[in-house]
Amino acid sequence: MAEEPDKERGGGLHRLQSLLRSGRSLVQRKGTEEVLVTGRVSEVGEKLGDEAKGPKRPRRCEAEVSDHLEAEAVDFIQFALRWVNCLLVRELPFCLAIRLWDTYLAEGSGFSEFLIYLCAAFLLSWRDRLGRLEFQELILFLQRLPTADWTEAQLERLLSEAFVLRASYSDAQSHLRST
Repeated sequence: MAEEPDKERGGGLHRLQSLLRSGRSLVQRKGTEEVLVTGRVSEVGEKLGDEAKGPKRPRRCEAEVSDHLEAEAVDFIQFALRWVNCLLVRELPFCLAIRLWDTYLAEGSGFSEFLIYLCAAFLLSWRDRLGRLEFQELILFLQRLPTADWTEAQLERLLSEAFVLRASYSDAQSHLRST
């Protein structure tokens, strides 16, 4: 019986190590410092239909949101950098951040890809409100989202939407079209 707790701790440690290895794709070394790769942030925009550099323009799940942000000259780096850098933990109450970490640990090596879909789902959860806001209001809103009163049910819905987005678009190429 003494081996059971060790197995559980070992499994938990393995999951954490896997998560940390997966998270390395979010950062790169530059000299002695680690900096966030802003390319991962741009993936949030790509999932929504933001212009990509190159001959193809991704048109994914919600081009209207992306088009509105583009029309208002809002760059994804202005808000999604913090989301990716802090793994969305700063955007939620602490009790929900713990639930979020549970999902991250369960994702293991797929964590960094899932985070991008989670950010896209998070942005889409505010689509109705975003469509009514102009540049300054958009930036202020996206940097201080009203999530203080969120419940576990709202987070579960957000996680579910992220899973659906990933299942729908992760390996699909039909969302790309020539411009």
